[in-house]
Amino acid sequence: MSLTPEQLRIFQVVEDVFFNQAARRRDDLYAKGRKLVHYTAAENALNIIKTRSLWMRETRCMTDFSEVTGGHQLLLQYMNAEGKREKFIAALDKCFEGAGREVLKRFDDWWIHIQTSTYISCFSEHIEPIEDKRGRLSMWRAFGQRAGVAMVFQLPERYAALPLRGCLIIA
Repeated sequence: MSLTPEQLRIFQVVEDVFFNQAARRRDDLYAKGRKLVHYTAAENALNIIKTRSLWMRETRCMTDFSEVTGGHQLLLQYMNAEGKREKFIAALDKCFEGAGREVLKRFDDWWIHIQTSTYISCFSEHIEPIEDKRGRLSMWRAFGQRAGVAMVFQLPERYAALPLRGCLIIA
């Protein structure tokens, strides 16, 4: 996919607004050569390897679903604060005329679907190289009742330069 310089600039603005922290963490991950790790049961790890696919869990099945609803509450709190909604709309309208209100309308229209159709997989970041061999104690506790394994992933370099850098795409 080839993007114009203007499209790349707009993607950077969107990333700065919506994915700022994720982008910084991702860039740090690449800069320091760190790895992502998926802790799981040994049987599940074998299935991941055999099928070359990682299954995701519906967020409503999480032990603590408040992570999803809590994020929504923070957005509502921000948008209801004096002047914040209009500043948000104005910022998006600078990128695309009329985008601000349209984004809010679409989000509101999709919120129930987002709650019932969002799936996740959990990864941990190994900070010290020794963790690639021994793992992280806090993560092993979650799989202590059965044979737990850590699947260590080195991120491919080609994803570092994608224009939508706030998203991690695994092919």
